[in-house]
Amino acid sequence: HIYSTGGARVYTKFSLPNPVGGKEDPLGAHQDGRFVQPVSGFDNVAVFHIAGKPMQRGQLQYVEIFDIGQVTVTNVLRSELYRREGCSYEYYSDLFTCSGDMIAVFIHGVMSIIKSSEDNKLLFVMDAIRPQG
Repeated sequence: HIYSTGGARVYTKFSLPNPVGGKEDPLGAHQDGRFVQPVSGFDNVAVFHIAGKPMQRGQLQYVEIFDIGQVTVTNVLRSELYRREGCSYEYYSDLFTCSGDMIAVFIHGVMSIIKSSEDNKLLFVMDAIRPQG
């Protein structure tokens, strides 16, 4: 879990866009987060839940995911975060594929949907995660 200074919390999980035996979902827009880490070598979707007090929860805007190899760091995703249809607290990313030993996730947003000043910006940094696979 990631906490902001304003009290908002972001929970990050990953899912595959078309799970075996599941309903076809090529964008992963209807997938709950099934895994705590992405599956290496496959298309993944990042799923974010934001929690907080009303009017202080904020809004997530975009995510950057970096694939961290032994000697290189590659940006594998810079994606707008899309609100899940009919849901005020869940967001999902575009698809991405990672192949390194670890990833770093940077989640950008604003603390209040009312204010839009520069000091209102949020940056959530998730610890490096080892992909499964």
